[in-house]
This record gives sequence, structure tokens and C-alpha cells, in this order.
Amino acid sequence: AFSASLSSPSLSRNLLAPSSWLTRHSVHPLPASRRQSLQQPLAMADPREGKHVNSMNRYMSIGPSDVRAVQDRADGVATSLEWKRTKDALLKLITKRTRERLRTDAVEATREHLEQLQLDISRLSVIHVAGTKGKGSTCSMVESILRSKGYRTGLYTSPHLIDVRERVRINGDPLPHAEFCRYFWEVHDALKMFSDDEQNESQMPGYFRFLTVLAFKIFLTEPIDVAIVEVGLGGRFDATNIVAPVACGVSLLLLLLSPPPYPLP
Repeated sequence: AFSASLSSPSLSRNLLAPSSWLTRHSVHPLPASRRQSLQQPLAMADPREGKHVNSMNRYMSIGPSDVRAVQDRADGVATSLEWKRTKDALLKLITKRTRERLRTDAVEATREHLEQLQLDISRLSVIHVAGTKGKGSTCSMVESILRSKGYRTGLYTSPHLIDVRERVRINGDPLPHAEFCRYFWEVHDALKMFSDDEQNESQMPGYFRFLTVLAFKIFLTEPIDVAIVEVGLGGRFDATNIVAPVACGVSLLLLLLSPPPYPLP
């Protein structure tokens, strides 16, 4: 009897009707109130409006804020990938040797790199700070004092604590990742072109010298009033010694890096 009822035309119509439901023995029409609720679009309460809204319209409609959110997320992913590529390229500039011999021609090499990039650092007002201990703190204090007086500052110190962007600051703040990457590749690609030229004896600068050139590139491009530059490596042969400072500072000096005047026991 059940199989016969399945083949009946009325049952076929009931099975196809959205307002029907099937039990073990027969098909019964849904109550009128239930059929009416199924025919209405799915709705949900909108706490902002205090009323019900169509859920499909709620999730299918895209406004300007949604477009901006998607674009910001895409930009963030692109920036993260570019930042990783930049850090990888920067790390390749570090020598594989644990200790690199001090280059006595570092000043001339840095000057050559600046000429290749057509950077005229004589336009900068530089405060140059040297010393064995405390020169980084001295630079930070000088920068803070000048900024409190309304000067727009550029600060170059080393080493960094967490992020390499800490070394170059504009008005107290590191550059955003995207801007740092842009400056990095402008300098990197230009110097790489000269180092790849067989007729040119120029080589890609090492890690510190590259960051020094990059700092001067940023200081000359960004609108600053004064640059505070910390001596980084080697003192006399340091790459920052190409500047003609308007003022110099010397913090505590120690003889830890100099041979003693008498033989050690």
C-alpha cells in the first residue's frame, strides 16, 4: 500500500511542494502559519537599527568601508611580504666572517657610494656624537631636546634592539615598513647596478655602511632641520666620518679597543 501511494500523482505533487513534510506513512501539508514563515525571507535583528533586516541583503551588500577593509588587508599582506624580502636582502650584506677587519678606506668608500646615488650631504646640518659608552643615549637626549624646541629631527643610531627601522628615525619615530622598504630598494638597486658593472671596481657596501648611506638618503629626502648621527664602528675609520658637523659631542672614552701601552702579564 505504501509503494502504491508513492506512485500516485498526488503524492508526487506533495513531495515537490516546499510546504510539505514526509512521515513514515504519509505526506501531510504544513500548517498555514508555517508555510507563510517559510515563504518570508530570512531576517535577523539589527541592534544598530532596532529592527529586522534581510540577512541576505545584510551580507551581500558591500559599502565603501568594506572595500577599504579588504584593500587594507591586501596592502598589509603585500607589505609583510615586501618587508620579509627587504630583511632577507639586508642580512645578505652581513659578512659571513664573525669579525670583519676594519676597513681603513670606509670613509672614501662611503663617499663614493653617496656620489653614485647623487646625494649631497653638505646640505644637512649634522650633530656628530662619538664615544665608547653613552653616545647612543647622548644622541637620543640631544634629539629629544631639539624636538621639544620645535625642530624636525633625523636620528641615526646603532645597534637596534628589535627592528632595524629603529636605527633611522624621523622626528622620533621609525619609518613605516612600506616607506623603509621603498627607500631600501632605491638605494640597493642603484648600488647593485654599479657593483655589477665590470668596468667599475665598486662593491656593495657591508651591513653598517649600507645603513649609513640609507640613513643619509632618508635624511635628504624627508624634510628635517637637523640630523643627529652616532659614530658606529671604528671611530676614526667610521663610515659616518664623511659628515661636516655643525657640532660634535664626545661621551665617555675608554681604552678597551686600544692596545695597552705596556705588555700584559
